[in-house]
Amino acid sequence: DVRVAAGGVSEGNFMGMCAVGNKIFAAPFCAEKMLVYDTDTGLATGVDVRVAAGDVSEGKFCAMCAVGNKIFAAPQCAKKMLVYDTDTGKATGVGVGKGDDKFASICTLGGKIATASLCELEAHLTKKREAITVKTQSRIGEVQARIRQLEEDVRRIEEAGESERKQLEETWKPFLEEARSAQRASSEELGVSAKYLLEDF
Repeated sequence: DVRVAAGGVSEGNFMGMCAVGNKIFAAPFCAEKMLVYDTDTGLATGVDVRVAAGDVSEGKFCAMCAVGNKIFAAPQCAKKMLVYDTDTGKATGVGVGKGDDKFASICTLGGKIATASLCELEAHLTKKREAITVKTQSRIGEVQARIRQLEEDVRRIEEAGESERKQLEETWKPFLEEARSAQRASSEELGVSAKYLLEDF
């Protein structure tokens, strides 16, 4: 049960987790407090984060990481970055900029904290999407042009085929007429109706 940290919030409580020792920490996104879960005792508790979140109720923190015995939560709309000392149980806030949509993620490398700007990430993703769209549209244009070329080739082949068929008909027409006349005469001598003969030709 995470209500000890979520409070009265029912959706979007936490975003991002990390662990220090036997405890798991969840960054409060819309939840009222940071969730702390002791894997040994199975006990869940909540840590007040207003020292960093300020009066923000939604979109407080979006990611977490740990360096040594300290937890760091990247502020999305929170006023400051959350720093929690797992040894003392004390939470503090570090100013890292103003406005909403500050950061999208956080990580640690060599004892240092690095965060990714949400606005820069969105701009990068937008640029990538635009590049993909342009490339896709170009490819679609190439395919459509090829389809039109194939349709034109088919039309020319069909026209050439029709022309050749008519030419063959004109070439063979005298011979067919002569064959029909001869067959008709021969059939009539045998008493067979001529209209059933050579009609397919």
